[in-house]
Amino acid sequence: MLSTDIHRRHAKILNASDGYLSPSMAPDELLSLLPDVCLMPSTLDPLMDDSVSMARRLHKLGKTVSLHPIDSVCHGFLNFYSVSRLARDACDKCVDVMRATIES
Repeated sequence: MLSTDIHRRHAKILNASDGYLSPSMAPDELLSLLPDVCLMPSTLDPLMDDSVSMARRLHKLGKTVSLHPIDSVCHGFLNFYSVSRLARDACDKCVDVMRATIES
C-alpha cells in the first residue's frame, strides 16, 4: 500500500527521540541553550501535560519560563480564528501574552 511505503520512508527520516523534533526528548544541554520560553497550551489539548512537564523541566534548569493555559479550546485552535468566537478569543489572548513578553 502506498501510504505504508510513505510512512516507512518518513519513519527513517523522522526520529521521535530527536530532541529537535521532540523537545521532551532533548537533553538538558540542548534545552539550556534556549532563550526565555513562553508556553501557551490549550486546556483541552492532549499535549497539555507535556507542556506542564516541559515548563517544570525548564524551570529546574534555571530557564525563565512562563505557562499560560488557554481555556476552552482544542489543539490547533489557531486554525479556527475565522470561524469560532472561542478560537478568536484564545488567539487574542496569545497575542496579548506575546506582546507583553516582547515589551517586558
